[in-house]
Amino acid sequence: MPSYLRASTLGVTALSICLALAVIGTAGRSLHVYYHQQHSNPWLLPLWPGHFDSQELQLLIGSSCAVVVLNAILAVALLVPALPFNTLNLATTLLSTLITALTLAFTTIINHRAPGKDTLQTWTCRWSSSQTLQGSPPSQFQGLCTKTRFAYYTTIPLLLLQILLFAFALCNAFSTRSSSHRQNRALEKVGSGDDMQLRDVSSTRNLTFEAKQESGSGRSRIWRDENGYYGVET
Repeated sequence: MPSYLRASTLGVTALSICLALAVIGTAGRSLHVYYHQQHSNPWLLPLWPGHFDSQELQLLIGSSCAVVVLNAILAVALLVPALPFNTLNLATTLLSTLITALTLAFTTIINHRAPGKDTLQTWTCRWSSSQTLQGSPPSQFQGLCTKTRFAYYTTIPLLLLQILLFAFALCNAFSTRSSSHRQNRALEKVGSGDDMQLRDVSSTRNLTFEAKQESGSGRSRIWRDENGYYGVET
């Protein structure tokens, strides 16, 4: 993987993990308040528990946890050369992109059910700054509205970061594939050059052997001197 692409992937991964942790913190805190006060706070309609749909916050927490785990695996694969980086890169970025996109779609659908069926976001944001005959809503409604909105809308840049990571993964895959093709072509050229050299050597040897045969076909006389040395006279 090119160094500039590796650094960009690592930076975007770190930012993505930070955003996912922020979503987990804000959505988890809001869900904790709802579960803790849903039977005692009259503004949370304890006599009408079926009016609230808490799936929005649950989806946001679950998907953000999955993004943190997948991005952490990607970061480890970037830092540990022994791991199969190309496979992990494509798999983790594709999964995180799909999970975040589906979560954003489902939470949007759930929020649009209001006022027929409210989520904690739609309910607290509707009544956070309203006055009724029964008095003003709890002061924490403003904080719950801000936190739930932050958790929901932060999913949008989180999705964009996952798409960017997946784009980096595709660029790396294409780059790796093209470089492997170039290496294969270079090896083929080297192999063809070696074959030509072998053929040249073989033809040279054949010519030498034929020359020896031709020279051996002529008349020659082998003699031996008094010191035991042999000689050939053609």
